[in-house]
Amino acid sequence: MRWNRTPLAVGLVIGLTSVAGPGLADTKHVEGVLDTVDVQGQHVVIEQTHGRKYKLPLAVNADTKVTTASGASSLSALHVGDQVTVTYGPSSTGAVAQEIQVTKPAPSK
Repeated sequence: MRWNRTPLAVGLVIGLTSVAGPGLADTKHVEGVLDTVDVQGQHVVIEQTHGRKYKLPLAVNADTKVTTASGASSLSALHVGDQVTVTYGPSSTGAVAQEIQVTKPAPSK
């Protein structure tokens, strides 16, 4: 007797999609400039620089990865005017930054 593996493969794909799919599908990316960095309030505001211009407020939590030119960092290392690429997703209280990567530091004053 020969087994048809198609139903098994389809079931595996559906199972993996239901586990990994929702989190990946809800993730978004934005490139822009930091307009606001609030360390105490744990949030940032990104002004999008590509396409339609708008300001995007994002919460920051303990799981948010912050990366600068020197490597892994923290929210306190970010500065207004830094050019960033941000990965974010939904949460129960609004959008939350999952990763903030500084692509070009703000000019020194």
